[in-house]
Amino acid sequence: MVTMTNLLTSAGKRNIIVYSMKKIIIAITIALFISANTAFAENITYEDKKFNFSISYPSNFRSMKNFKGARLAIIFPIKSFMGFLKVNALTVTATTVKRTDRPLEELIEINYKYDGTVIDKGEVIINDIKFFSVLQRKEQSFWFFKLNLKLYNLIAIRGSTIYAISYAGLSDTFDNNIDAAKKIMQTFKFVR
Repeated sequence: MVTMTNLLTSAGKRNIIVYSMKKIIIAITIALFISANTAFAENITYEDKKFNFSISYPSNFRSMKNFKGARLAIIFPIKSFMGFLKVNALTVTATTVKRTDRPLEELIEINYKYDGTVIDKGEVIINDIKFFSVLQRKEQSFWFFKLNLKLYNLIAIRGSTIYAISYAGLSDTFDNNIDAAKKIMQTFKFVR
């Protein structure tokens, strides 16, 4: 039986939901407007004193320190309401390892020898630092979905520390931000 109380309660719940959705849409619109107007924002420089490196990125990008093993994670701006489904990110990791006499080229070859995901390998020089580059295509499970990812990794070794700068994105959006990712990677340098 439908009563006036039930109708008012249902209508009240719908009004609260509609009001909440309006607030969310307004907040997202403002955030997108601000990010669109800061497209040419100044750079922020992150300096890691423990591992003695710095890297710069645009101030309109989000960053998280010490995120899931990475010293720094840089999240590219989301360009649409549903863009959170297609996030691109760049991470910087630094790991202390047992010193080895093996050259980095050999370590890279050993690490990726049986990995069928490698598309291309090469070398890149950034601020007089020799990095080895590896471009990969991987499939990653995410809840009930299988995501097709592309990754561009730069790997260098200094003393007993391995540095990795990795850019990752969905295969269909990876190329949209690779130039911006490489521009950020070019700012990497040792500070001591």
